[in-house]
Amino acid sequence: IFFNGQNGNYKLSQEEIEWLKTGSIREDEPLRYINHFYDPVHKTGWSGKHFGSLSQEEGYKIGSEGAPKPPIASIDWAVNQEYQAAYGRQYGNQTWQKAIKSYIDGDKKSAFLALGHILHLVQDLSVPDHTRDDTHAGIYGDPGSPYEDYAKRYTNFNKLTIANDLLNQNQKLINFQDLSEAFNYLANYSNNNFFSEDTISDEEFERPQIDLLENKKISINGMQILFLYDKNQDIYLAFLNDKNQYSTKDDSLVLPSYRVHLFPQAVLVSASVIDLFFKEVEKYKDQPDLLDPIISDSNQSLLQTLKSSPKIITLKTADWVDNVLVSGQVLVFNAVNFVVNETQKLFTSVIDILSKNLKNQAAILINQSITSEMQSNNGGLSIDTGEKENNRGKEENIIKQELPTSNPQKNNQLSSPSPKNSNPRSNSQDSSSTLSIFENPQPPYPGFGGGTVVLKTNIEDQINENGNNSSSSSSPSSSSTSTSPDSLSSISPPPPDTTPPDISLTILECQNSLAENGCLLNSTTSLHILWNSSSDDLEYFEFTFNDLVSTTTSTSTEILPPDNSKNTISLRAKDKNGNWSPPLTQVVEISLMPVVINEVAWAGTGPNNSSDEWIELYNRTDYDISLNNWVLYSQTDNTPYINLSGKILSKGYYLLERTSDNTVSDIPADKIYTGSLNNDGEILVLSYASSTIDETTLCGLGPVRWCPGYDYKYRTMERVDPNVSGTDPLNWGANVYPTIIINGKDADGNPILGTPKARNSVNYLILKGAPGIYEDVFLTKSNSPYVVNNQIQTFYGTSTLKIEPGVVIKFSNDAGFYFVDNSKIISQGTKQEPIVFTGFNDDEYGGDLDGVSNSTSSSGLWYGVKIKSSNSEVSVFDNTIFRYGGKWYNPSIWQRANLSIENARAEITNCVFEDSINYGLRLINSDSTVSQSIFNKNNQGNDPSNINSGLYISGGSPTISQNTFSLNKVGLFVENSSAVIKDNLFQSNSNLAIASSGRLPVFINNSGSDNGLNIINLNGYLTNLGDVLGLKPNPLPYSFTGYEDSYVVSSSTLVIEKGVVVKGGNRLNVSGNLIIDGESPDDIVFTSLSDDSLAGDSNGDGNLSQPVPGDFKGIYIYPTGSLSAKGFTIKYAGSQGYGGSEAAGITVSGGLANIFDATFSSNYPYGLYAALSPNIKIENAKFENHNFNGPWGQKSAMAIFNSNVILNNILFKDNFLGILSDTISTFFPSAVEFINNTATTSPALW
Repeated sequence: IFFNGQNGNYKLSQEEIEWLKTGSIREDEPLRYINHFYDPVHKTGWSGKHFGSLSQEEGYKIGSEGAPKPPIASIDWAVNQEYQAAYGRQYGNQTWQKAIKSYIDGDKKSAFLALGHILHLVQDLSVPDHTRDDTHAGIYGDPGSPYEDYAKRYTNFNKLTIANDLLNQNQKLINFQDLSEAFNYLANYSNNNFFSEDTISDEEFERPQIDLLENKKISINGMQILFLYDKNQDIYLAFLNDKNQYSTKDDSLVLPSYRVHLFPQAVLVSASVIDLFFKEVEKYKDQPDLLDPIISDSNQSLLQTLKSSPKIITLKTADWVDNVLVSGQVLVFNAVNFVVNETQKLFTSVIDILSKNLKNQAAILINQSITSEMQSNNGGLSIDTGEKENNRGKEENIIKQELPTSNPQKNNQLSSPSPKNSNPRSNSQDSSSTLSIFENPQPPYPGFGGGTVVLKTNIEDQINENGNNSSSSSSPSSSSTSTSPDSLSSISPPPPDTTPPDISLTILECQNSLAENGCLLNSTTSLHILWNSSSDDLEYFEFTFNDLVSTTTSTSTEILPPDNSKNTISLRAKDKNGNWSPPLTQVVEISLMPVVINEVAWAGTGPNNSSDEWIELYNRTDYDISLNNWVLYSQTDNTPYINLSGKILSKGYYLLERTSDNTVSDIPADKIYTGSLNNDGEILVLSYASSTIDETTLCGLGPVRWCPGYDYKYRTMERVDPNVSGTDPLNWGANVYPTIIINGKDADGNPILGTPKARNSVNYLILKGAPGIYEDVFLTKSNSPYVVNNQIQTFYGTSTLKIEPGVVIKFSNDAGFYFVDNSKIISQGTKQEPIVFTGFNDDEYGGDLDGVSNSTSSSGLWYGVKIKSSNSEVSVFDNTIFRYGGKWYNPSIWQRANLSIENARAEITNCVFEDSINYGLRLINSDSTVSQSIFNKNNQGNDPSNINSGLYISGGSPTISQNTFSLNKVGLFVENSSAVIKDNLFQSNSNLAIASSGRLPVFINNSGSDNGLNIINLNGYLTNLGDVLGLKPNPLPYSFTGYEDSYVVSSSTLVIEKGVVVKGGNRLNVSGNLIIDGESPDDIVFTSLSDDSLAGDSNGDGNLSQPVPGDFKGIYIYPTGSLSAKGFTIKYAGSQGYGGSEAAGITVSGGLANIFDATFSSNYPYGLYAALSPNIKIENAKFENHNFNGPWGQKSAMAIFNSNVILNNILFKDNFLGILSDTISTFFPSAVEFINNTATTSPALW
């Protein structure tokens, strides 16, 4: 997608894309993948390192056994024809050269298949394991690759939008000079900037340098977690796990951080390699002798191939079995046939040319080779040969492989057996053996995970049964048979046993569950788990705890789960015939605080109802809980003392009202109680079976020790976070003041200053409403919406606010965010789940929090977000919506904007800025990038500058691209900035599309319609000393309409490029250099704003106005200025007003002017006016229609005073007067023609 979106000469067809996919998949054919590693630091390939408990030598031997050649680095493998050709039975030579040569020869299929193999190698280099020599096999204690496992969740069918994202960001292909440059580029990126699981502290790699990384503590779901953070690249590299070890296995920040950086690099480099492929095809088409000859694939002898094939056959069988396991069945006979048929397919080309007798010998060799390999127990195979060798032909050969240790629905790969136990699943295994739920055996092959099966084969018996002879010798090598391998696939299997074993599963502690249905425990003691089966042919059990899978013949285990955990325990069993029982599954939730005291109305509901007290409980769990045997009481004086009853629903509330159900008149009570609360403060205790579950605390030292303190105003005491202990004084606060989030009515029908049976108001706050924040904060969707009430929350130091997709933040009263020092914000939503910053009463996002249905939102409800932090820190906004901000007071640091960025940088994409009081986004001295965003209806306030705009820019060098501006007062206003503003759309902005004041930005390809003025309006000093700036073509025309003229200052240059249209307005004054750079008169046009013949209806009045001479005040060249103009037209210029009697389309006052290929038309009073100018040259020009009868009568096409003029090939047509001059000017005419002028020259010049 990304390659095809680059507007290149070649677009991949769908068929070619499928060939690329197929080639990429084939590259993982055993044992090609041992050549998929490249360490760019040490310039090596895979070496067997980081293979769990194995030594490097042991790992290397196990991983590479069966390969035709030793492993080499992928950068060499990609172009080493000799090595790849040696893998003739595993797709052979699929090198870069093979791809190019096949394409040149017209064999596109072979070309794209080979190129697919190369792209597989490229994409492997984006995986740190492959560039840091980390085997990541997942067995022998090896942790595998958390990043590869995580990456598997993202596919083209669900979550991958990388190519489109890169295209939307205007990313371009990398111009690699050769393939090795591409390999080194990506390998160095992943090696230098990321860890693999086994190389976090590896001294062999200098980077990433741990001592330079920042240790960041981030609160995630109430837990403080320490991360290693690269702030320069915004990468979370590892976290400190519960074993006090750094790991990359973290789904919250680390692995998503890897994905965000590595996925785009993989796509970008892969597409660039495709581009390089086509460039090299063209190169070698012209110079075919430079391309290496293609080496043919290895064609080993049948015997040699048979001897080296068993491991490969086994791996293919493993792949086949892997698919079988998904359905929960092992098709034994088909597995046997698969092994034999795969062997036959490997050698079909050889066997077909052999005689029938040789075919029989081939069958014997196949059996002998596989049997020999199985006996060696290498590469994951072993053979149970029976007690006596001479009975070998009648015994079953058993291929044994271990069950997966992760959920088979998530991990469908095969694992190899433990080298110390040839049959770990044998029923004779000690039934008292300990079950290990934390082992994760997978096959000993670099980069591959594992799966599981027990396969029973009887290869020799099948050969003998279908052959002419049977084995009578104890030595397999002396066996003889005339059986053809072709007959193996026709053997009929015996009727299978399809009855699964029965099983039972018991968790003893669940007998004391708090839940009415399900298992909820409020202790962290060990779980005693028992299981059994009455099946007489049981082989083993598969036990799963959460995502950890183990196989065992034991019937019990103990597990100690942590607090606040929800654990899934599953069991199934397999019998000796491969039948699986349906799984039994039980979920156990552990919570030491399943129910908490959530809110206390200790002062009553108001001055007239001070005795109307109420208390609220909250159920934190996913289960309904019976409250029988639960007690709520005052530890201070035992009053009240309440025996609870009934039940509290999952994630629900339980309301206790004192004396009557009228305390909270509009919400039914769950319990009526008696006994008052002491206004001085009390400690409330919630207990179950005499064990304390939760309790409140006392706050402060004053007369009122309830946590709201003395100034409570009848606001309730609310718990901030139900997941934090109630004994923490900081976990309590009063209902938010000024009161904005309330629920319920008192006995008189007045609002209660609390939230009975609803989320507490303080729970909406960020860090409990702290005004100053010095730590990293992570806002989660599960706790959204958040509220900022009547305060500016300021982020200091290096703090980062990171926001999860789907979060809504609502601001009430004088509220906003302010980022200073080196703080920043990362707000990355998605199209489906944007992040929203809005006013409190905006019910469209985050629901109705103020309790007023359909409340009206308006601009200026909150201050906005302001970033004034270090320019080295980059904030990020993606799929983020800003609404109803821009509140301000004068004097104030707040500048009437939804988002304001000053002296800082941000990356802004796919965002919406709308309904601000003045500006949607404000950039001050900022080099931010803003793309693919929407600026809408930012025009509600009265801006003293009268420039209400969707986007306001002052200074800096921001890039503004592919945005849409609509229904603002001004779409975009920019002043004195080096901004690049390109590919934007402006629609229905009431004043004008774009206004620019001062130094000229770069405008490219901006378009618009239905604006008050469809123009890019320029005024002020367009250049600074030494500048060389340009007007580039846009569908929107430029105009100098405004409150002042425009200027090109001395010692600067303004270049007007081909395709530019300038419509009307004030005068362009040139003291520096003006270059008009067209070729023919129609290339660049200066005309009236009312001229609809070019660039449409720019003044938005339809046909109401028509262009007239003098609409554009023209171009004025001062004595220090110069004009070099070619290929342009200037018309309707000059002046009809005061001081314009000497005005013209172009006025040269002492300066230099060279004019070529130009048209002057309908200007007044003159087309060209020159005075005191010694050097004017005009060639190939036409002066026409200078006959307007204005305030000074009819004037002339050209007026020359005290100047020297060269005229060459000039036409004067339909003018009142061709040339008006004094007698001291000098003309050098050549090919000057006058047609239909009232007069030619005055005086007569020649």
